Amino acid sequence: MFNNYNHLGFMSKYYFESNNKFIIKNNFEDIIKTKNIKRIDPTSIIELINKNYFFADRTIIDGIYKTPWMAKPNNENNKWKFFDLPKHGYKLKEEKEIANELLHLLKKEIYNNCNKKKNIGILLSGGMDSRIVSGVLNNLIQNNKLDSNVTALNWGLLGSRDQVYAKRIAKMFNWNYIHFPLSESNLKENIRITSDNGCQFSPIHLHAIPKIRELKNLDLILAASFGDSIGRAEYSGHHVTELKSINKNIFNRYEIIKNNIYKIYKEEIKNDIERYRKIFPREKAYQYFEIERQAHYMRKQLNPCMEIINQKTPVYQAFTSPDVFGFMWSIDPRRRGDKIYKYILEKFDNNLKEVPWARTGKKYLRDEDINDDLKRNYHKYGLWIRNNISDYIEDRVLSQEIENLNIFNMISLKKLIKYNKKYSKSKVHTKIDEILIWLASLAELIQKHDVEGIKNNKNSYLNYIRAKYLSQLETISYLAYKNIKNRVGKI
Repeated sequence: MFNNYNHLGFMSKYYFESNNKFIIKNNFEDIIKTKNIKRIDPTSIIELINKNYFFADRTIIDGIYKTPWMAKPNNENNKWKFFDLPKHGYKLKEEKEIANELLHLLKKEIYNNCNKKKNIGILLSGGMDSRIVSGVLNNLIQNNKLDSNVTALNWGLLGSRDQVYAKRIAKMFNWNYIHFPLSESNLKENIRITSDNGCQFSPIHLHAIPKIRELKNLDLILAASFGDSIGRAEYSGHHVTELKSINKNIFNRYEIIKNNIYKIYKEEIKNDIERYRKIFPREKAYQYFEIERQAHYMRKQLNPCMEIINQKTPVYQAFTSPDVFGFMWSIDPRRRGDKIYKYILEKFDNNLKEVPWARTGKKYLRDEDINDDLKRNYHKYGLWIRNNISDYIEDRVLSQEIENLNIFNMISLKKLIKYNKKYSKSKVHTKIDEILIWLASLAELIQKHDVEGIKNNKNSYLNYIRAKYLSQLETISYLAYKNIKNRVGKI
């Protein structure tokens, strides 16, 4: 159950404590059926509305947690053993040298996970991360390291860059190619699937993942979600040296949360971040911020989407082994950037580098090129949310299930829905779209599992705080042990 627990792509399990033992389950449906009391966690809601994911080990249900990042249970199943995380370093290697070593490590990582897998799927887009992985996989097959049949799995609107480029790459390698269209109907279905999986993300982020889950006869599916962050040190368009703490810009967005509830629970957000800072100390601010992105954002928003495929077919995320990310972390951040991918692409004996990048419509790092005339957007989520399924979403957002939680300002939600309708012709989805469609999935979860809200009185808050401090004793004990161990090692 905890193989590869020290890989960034490890999909954390679910657990709660009972009689000083961990009750651990693979998925949300199994764990919530096991828990007697099902009460909402207001802190998780505040975190997701602000950042689109839950922080630390939280789930939507108070008392149910994700197993900690980089940890596995001890033999007694009552404490967590944390991995000795690779350190960040300051090696000033040249980009070509970094590219050579990274390519070598990626070949080793992909070979170790794909060896003896006859039928392999790869999530392939028009982006650079999946392209690098596709190049490595093809290289291993061409050099008789792997004996595998490959199927490229791609989603999006026909004629978009992601769809056209992925199909071109699959044809280049003589791979099978399966395209999954996106529409308002599968976006609507993703609301239900999001609720079935604990509302850990907005349904917007599921795309065609539920359809891919139903594929038969694949032994493994490769993904490359971590490529940007490890291969190019980029997080949501920002280089690692430009990052700020995820604790920045946390507030009561659009006044969705009742003010008294927000004031009570907002301090817990800081505690979530500080807990991981203490477990994994670093030397510089950017290093803390990178760990924050991995331990909270990548682990709690991207990995849970892949969990859905993993329910039926094993998924492996490239770039996530300790050897790979440990090497990249050892490099001075000034050397971690776009050029590394450029030099890796030049190593492949094919025309992979000639396929334009979906982000720009130009060949990678070739600014002098002319943009292609293909569509950049591979979906119309903004239009579908505000038009095709708007009534469906509004009915759930303003439902009794949401109101009975005693957390949300229903007047603000009504205003938000009304405001959003003004932009019914815009194709681009917004933060408001993400929140509203997520609230729709939350309403379905509450109805299905009869989740309790909170009581707005002093005693309920005191009981909440008491329970939280008790659950944190385990972390405090671990930190004390680690401190003693470090001191003994220096004697």
